Amino acid sequence: MSHTVSKRSTRKKWSTIMDLFEKQNPRPATELFYTTDFSFLIAVIASAQATDVSVNKVTTQNITAIDSPQKVWSLGEDGVRDIFKSINAYKNKSKYIVQTAAILIEQYNAEVPLSFEELIKLPGVGRKTANVVLNTLTNASRIAVDTHVLRVCSRLGLSQTAKQKSDEDCVKQAEMKMDLFPNSSKSVFEYVDPVLECSRTSKYAPLLCSVSPSQNSDFEGFERGPMNPENCEHALYAVVPKRYWSRASNWLILHGRYVCKARKPQCESCVLRELCASYIGSLSKPSKSEF
Repeated sequence: MSHTVSKRSTRKKWSTIMDLFEKQNPRPATELFYTTDFSFLIAVIASAQATDVSVNKVTTQNITAIDSPQKVWSLGEDGVRDIFKSINAYKNKSKYIVQTAAILIEQYNAEVPLSFEELIKLPGVGRKTANVVLNTLTNASRIAVDTHVLRVCSRLGLSQTAKQKSDEDCVKQAEMKMDLFPNSSKSVFEYVDPVLECSRTSKYAPLLCSVSPSQNSDFEGFERGPMNPENCEHALYAVVPKRYWSRASNWLILHGRYVCKARKPQCESCVLRELCASYIGSLSKPSKSEF
């Protein structure tokens, strides 16, 4: 009985959150500047671990030079580096952008493929980037999770749930990664995480066993795991009504950027505060004046 109530109450809460976002901003949109599908793709690649403002400063001044794969390919890696040199990790990003341009010219008739499976094959494109591109360019029902979304969801109290993996799936995943990095130690290895889009190290042993089931899991068939972008994405699909999927990312990103800030969240002006686990929890804590 309590399990059913939990499922209903969680979904009702997130439906209310989306309703409130819709009243505030019915048509949320990306703040990245672009003029073509390709210029948007490279803007998203460049925005990883960088602000949209910093990326827009670059793209608005150089958009005619980078709005097609052919132009980027003709610039070469040195030319692209010169354009993006003010952006964090510009060397790697420039390499990815040029490589992506080459692949699009050779394999996709210089067009950006608009399918998740094809996008994540491109250099510098992980799960989040692919979801952002599809969400913006096709209005697809995809939920992209970046640091803003992760922070907002964590503060709102989103259950740390993830799709359950079988032991066999975990073993295959671990073996595949060990094959890719044969020189790694038996207990720790490094790999490129397609979700976080960065290099990570991970223990080999935990991949060989599934996470222990949570007694308080909100949804059948789900298990508790670490709150990372992929787990957060799966949890959002489970609680957010499907009619909101295409807009949920931008709502959460904008809310995290302007209201639920990392260091100083604007709780008093937040329309979600009565639904926020972090805010409600802070009310029960004694103030410093009481000590």
